[in-house]
Amino acid sequence: MGRCAEGSNLAILCIYLFDSMATTSPATLLSAAQLREGLESTRNVSLRNLVASMQSESVESADLSMAHMRTVECAILASALAKNASLRILHLQYCTISDAGLEALAAGLARNRGLELLDLQSNRITSKGCHALIDALESGRPAIRKVLLAGNKVSADK
Repeated sequence: MGRCAEGSNLAILCIYLFDSMATTSPATLLSAAQLREGLESTRNVSLRNLVASMQSESVESADLSMAHMRTVECAILASALAKNASLRILHLQYCTISDAGLEALAAGLARNRGLELLDLQSNRITSKGCHALIDALESGRPAIRKVLLAGNKVSADK
């Protein structure tokens, strides 16, 4: 189902092709109240603007590269992604996303039906985060076809 291929130390590309699968998801998303509270308290203006756009219009591509994403911001984005079907491409390069952040993000990705390309290059993701992402995506029915992970510390082992 999924395959991690390592070309060199800095060039790791993970491509996952998914068929229709079960619709259960392992992680919990934020409630509407928690999402509002998180958006009000985050200092990440780029994230705040993207989530507002996703809720009010059809956004097909978004680039949050270099926007620091703590676990709480990843959870906010996950909740928005779970309800969005128009976003096709999401760039999250150099966002300092950790394994915990990716686990939070995976909850929304498992429920998302529109995203096709997720760019997570040059973050703080290890094999643990990669495996959490694979597990979450295999538990849902996402449209996602490519996950880019170059520049992270992902190896064939957990």
